[in-house]
Amino acid sequence: MRLALLGMLAACAPIGGDGRDEPAGLGPQGGSGADGGAHPADDSDGDGLSNGQEASLGTDPDDPDSDGDGFDDGDEHELGTNPLFAPSRPYDGGYNVGFCAEAPDPTGPTDSGGTYRTGDVAEDFVLTDQHGQDVHLYTFCDRWVMLVFSALWCEPCADQDARAQWIQDRYGDRDFQILTVLIEDEHGQDLEPADLEGWAAEAGMETVPVLDNSGRAPPWSEFETDATLPTVVHLSPDMEVLSVDEGVLDPAPYVP
Repeated sequence: MRLALLGMLAACAPIGGDGRDEPAGLGPQGGSGADGGAHPADDSDGDGLSNGQEASLGTDPDDPDSDGDGFDDGDEHELGTNPLFAPSRPYDGGYNVGFCAEAPDPTGPTDSGGTYRTGDVAEDFVLTDQHGQDVHLYTFCDRWVMLVFSALWCEPCADQDARAQWIQDRYGDRDFQILTVLIEDEHGQDLEPADLEGWAAEAGMETVPVLDNSGRAPPWSEFETDATLPTVVHLSPDMEVLSVDEGVLDPAPYVP
């Protein structure tokens, strides 16, 4: 799968040009090494990265999509996402995707009531956004993250989410991403894709994901401590919980 925003990357130019100056054993297009193996200048899997580049990155020169996320290694390298970490991938919506060399080491919720508390490390979750994409929380590792859990019937939630794009614009260049997570429609029922689209359009969210967490299920239930909405959570770049449901409605206390 490729998004419309992705262009084809130019293939690496073969060394040797017209074949007059190649090292021994190379054909006019780079060919193979003297031992019959692929040459570092070749692009064996056609992903836009030479075999030499893949060796440096640690990606698989025989697999165009090393992490199996649906995006070629060359495209991810060009766009600054991690071709070895599936949650780090491009999305429609232009989200501020992080680049973690390794996944965080989650503790999960450690409070006796089954909820997160300050100092815990959040587990990854996957929810569908207003574009129909499955979005990982760990997409935003190496970013300061603000989660706002809302519902369509919640007027204070609508007021908070009306500020979401402004907050993202203000802090985005400081490695920050805000995410809106909806738990119910206006009747307290599960959400439809049109609900996500409408909420995003009404609030003017252009680079903010609106995620479907229908049914009051995790992760919302693991972050909710006072049975009121909106539920606001702040996470560090390594997914450590900095504030959970304490009414901190702006990331300023946390984002450097």
